[in-house]
Amino acid sequence: MAFEVHTIVEMMVQMTFACVGIPFHKHGLFSQAFSTEEVLSEILSAASLSFCPGLLEAIGGTDPPGMSFFKSLPTDVHKRWGIYALVLERHNVMPLVYVGSGTQATAGIRSRWLEYDRKHNLPIYVKAALD
Repeated sequence: MAFEVHTIVEMMVQMTFACVGIPFHKHGLFSQAFSTEEVLSEILSAASLSFCPGLLEAIGGTDPPGMSFFKSLPTDVHKRWGIYALVLERHNVMPLVYVGSGTQATAGIRSRWLEYDRKHNLPIYVKAALD
């Protein structure tokens, strides 16, 4: 890993601050709002974000996480928005992992997963995998 960190929050702060430090293709207010890593850390803490268990190890490992990591992720999505991993498995076919986001204001990820259940408004690669 390019970042030496001890917690997932430290990693998020360092990676975000590195992106804010890129001088092109960004709004000028980013540098003003996130002037130091300490300021960014305070903002991130105030946001009360949560991360799945084992994420830092999965991201920072020398090998990619195994399918068991994705299958063990929490599924409590009631009134939560965020990033999720969808595991698609079929007998005698290599399993696939699709990473998406559920940001609908009131139902969040649950709203997105209901679309998958109804096979409605599917991302192109999820639809292809299901077909």
